[in-house]
Amino acid sequence: MKRRCSIGRASIWPAMRRMDSVSSVAGWGRATSEVWGSLLPPKRPRKTIGLPRFVGCSAGMPADASTDSSAAVGTAAYTRAVTDSPTPGSGNRRPRSATPRSPATRDLGMRATLLFPTREIVEQYYVPLIYTACRTCYSELEPQDIFERATSGRVAAEKQQELVRRVIESGHGSTIEHIVFTFAISGVTRTLSHQLVRHRAGLAFDQQSQRYVKYKEPSYMVPGTVSDADDELRQRFEEQLAGSLEVYEELLEAGIPGEDARFVMPNATRTNLVMTTNLRALIHMSGLRLCTMAQWEIRRLFQLIRHEIFTVSPFLGSFLAPKCVPLGYCDEDRNRDEHCPIRPHKDNVLGAWAEKKAAAKAAGKDLPAKDLPAKDLPAL
Repeated sequence: MKRRCSIGRASIWPAMRRMDSVSSVAGWGRATSEVWGSLLPPKRPRKTIGLPRFVGCSAGMPADASTDSSAAVGTAAYTRAVTDSPTPGSGNRRPRSATPRSPATRDLGMRATLLFPTREIVEQYYVPLIYTACRTCYSELEPQDIFERATSGRVAAEKQQELVRRVIESGHGSTIEHIVFTFAISGVTRTLSHQLVRHRAGLAFDQQSQRYVKYKEPSYMVPGTVSDADDELRQRFEEQLAGSLEVYEELLEAGIPGEDARFVMPNATRTNLVMTTNLRALIHMSGLRLCTMAQWEIRRLFQLIRHEIFTVSPFLGSFLAPKCVPLGYCDEDRNRDEHCPIRPHKDNVLGAWAEKKAAAKAAGKDLPAKDLPAKDLPAL
């Protein structure tokens, strides 16, 4: 039976108006949760399984990272979702993807290491650089003067962060394209790398070549669901992988060029790459790849990347979150049943609003639609 949204709740307008004045993504998340919580009925208890967790602390931050309101952005909700939400689907339906039950304890063999910048560089230059870009748009001062004021301490760090936060949340993304991060990524599969390199704007990739590198001892990854499958099925899976790699070695020994022998290598084969990205692209990728709808392997990679950013800047790392956190709702078609509880699905949110508007109209009252975000108005 289709679940209907409750509208017999207290007025949501004070909370909606407060959403206009929140000063952080975390604040936006709390405000939207308050609004939608006044509309949506309580969720029934759901079955719990383990999904990938963040590295380090439960919120994905290194233990020595400073914590402020911005650093807490969505981490509690996200951690609950990736550890408590059930497998997509219902009933006895099989999992849609291989999800390791606990990558925090099960070593997947992948690594993500921030090569550049160092924490010192980030603290001294990165936020001031973004601040300079932001202020240049609205100041009579020359950029070099703004930068000097920011780096010399004449402008307080808290004031710089506040402006940067407001500009990022406003969608003025060009200001954060001026800073870049370079990662060494190793031990991931070709399955993951093919997803990763689909991101193009603001990124550069250099990947280990299967044409020029002779894989003397190729390694591969076995998904958690396969590792936990019955012995016979798991053995057949591993024999297929081993067989492909044996044929690869035999082809090379027979004089077949590596560029041709590689055709037999499976998607489970591990690879290494270097990735450089600006902050705008990194926030965009994280919004997609930290989402619980993303495949487990690339979600795990971006948890590692997020952890690396937190080690150099908890403030900048706070903007790396599933896309539903800043949006305030989920727009994933496969989450219409809300098996991921981080945010309510937009269909339920707009459905609840439509019912409340209809009830108000029937009572001869008009709801203040001007308080809603403009992007939501056409759907009403």
